[in-house]
Amino acid sequence: MFQPKISIIVPSNKGSDKIKDLLDGLEMQDYPKDNIELIIIDDDKPDGLEEKLNSIKSGYSFKIDYKRIEHKGVSTSRNDGILRSSGDYILFLSIDTCPINKDFLNEHMSVHNKDHDAACLGPFEWHPKIKKTPLMDFIQNRIYQLDSLLDPKRDNFTLFMTYNISLNRKWLKDDMFNEELTYGYEDTELGCRLCEKGLKIIYNKNAHVYHNHEFTLESFMQRQIVMGQALKKVSMIQKAFVWRCRKKMILGLLSTLALPLLGLFSKESNLYFQLISWAYCSKGIMSS
Repeated sequence: MFQPKISIIVPSNKGSDKIKDLLDGLEMQDYPKDNIELIIIDDDKPDGLEEKLNSIKSGYSFKIDYKRIEHKGVSTSRNDGILRSSGDYILFLSIDTCPINKDFLNEHMSVHNKDHDAACLGPFEWHPKIKKTPLMDFIQNRIYQLDSLLDPKRDNFTLFMTYNISLNRKWLKDDMFNEELTYGYEDTELGCRLCEKGLKIIYNKNAHVYHNHEFTLESFMQRQIVMGQALKKVSMIQKAFVWRCRKKMILGLLSTLALPLLGLFSKESNLYFQLISWAYCSKGIMSS
C-alpha cells in the first residue's frame, strides 16, 4: 500500500474548541503514525489553543507541531507550515474540518499512487454537531460548488480549495501562497499558477471530511463582503480572475434590485441565497 510521509498543514483561527475532533480523526487513521505530521499555525489572538494542545497531545501517536505567529493571514500561515514540513506530500485542511473515517488518508494517497503529479480534492459534509439549514445546503453545493465538481467545463484551478486538498510537495518548491492575499481566493490563485504549470486536480468523493462551521444569514453576508474585497484584490494580481470580478459585480448590482421583490415570496430558496451572495460580494468589490 502506498503510504508515504504526509504533512498536514492547518492554519488556526479560534480553533481551541475544534482541535480535538481533528486530532481524533487523524488518530483513527489506518495509516502509519510515523508518517503523519500535523502542523498547526495559530494566527489569532490567544484563545487557549496552545494550552489545550499541550494538555492533550501526549494522547496521540503522531507528530504535532504548533507555532504562533502574528496576525498575518492564512497565506502566511500555510507558507510557514510548508517551510516547517518534512512530508513527501502536503495535505491542507482547515481547523474546523476533521476526517470522517479511518481511510481518509489512504483515499488521498490512492489518487497520488495512480498519478504522482496530481492533486487530490475531497468533499465535505456538515458536522453532525451543527444544524443543517437551507442556507447551509446552499453554501455547500453552490458556494463551494460541490454539485459541479465533475463538470468538464469548470476551470480545473477552481478546484484548488484548501479545506481538503493534497499534493506532492515538489509543486510547492517554487510556488507558494501569495501573502498579499490574507483571506479569500488565496488558494485558487495558487491553484491557477500551479495548473498553468501542469497540475491536475482529481476529485475523490471518498476522501471526505466533516466541516464544523455554522452560518447564519448575517455571517454569510459578512463573508461575501470579505470575499468580494478579496476578489477585487486577486483580480489585480491574476488575469484569470478579472472577468470573474466584473461578472460578480454586474450580477451583484442586478441582485440588489431584485432582492426586495423576491424577499416578499421566499427567504429560504436557493435563488434568494444566490442573490444575497452576489449582492454582498458586489458590495465588497465596490468597497475595496
